[in-house]
Amino acid sequence: MTSISNDQELRLALVGLSPIQERRLGSLFVESALDLCDDERIRHALKVAMDPNSTEEECEDAFHSAKAYAIHTYTECGRDTDWARQAEHFVATAAACLLADDDTAGGGNRAWKAAMQVRNARNCALMVQEGNAGENEASRQYQIATRFLEA
Repeated sequence: MTSISNDQELRLALVGLSPIQERRLGSLFVESALDLCDDERIRHALKVAMDPNSTEEECEDAFHSAKAYAIHTYTECGRDTDWARQAEHFVATAAACLLADDDTAGGGNRAWKAAMQVRNARNCALMVQEGNAGENEASRQYQIATRFLEA
């Protein structure tokens, strides 16, 4: 397998994944950003999303918990932005999108949606870091996806 080095290659690689594989890969994307959101509900949601044997009820419960945390951390328009809180919001939203049922998910690849939310989280975190851009999140996701698909 060729390594993934851009978004076009990543999207093409995601096309053939089963829903369970989408959840598992998306969970790896979210897991790489847990340093931005250390909440037990999100950790639990990832555990459920990564487990191929999770029941529909477990997924639904974990989805509602992650979604509730995402709503809790949302910054309202017109307020001074708390960038760290916004980063938490995007990580929680990424976790929630992995576990949403088909009606709630609104179509599209869950792993891709999670990847984009994690990138949003990293961008918010960059706003509070002093001159340290760190590793590019997209590049990190390409590496994660390459390893996942090779396994």
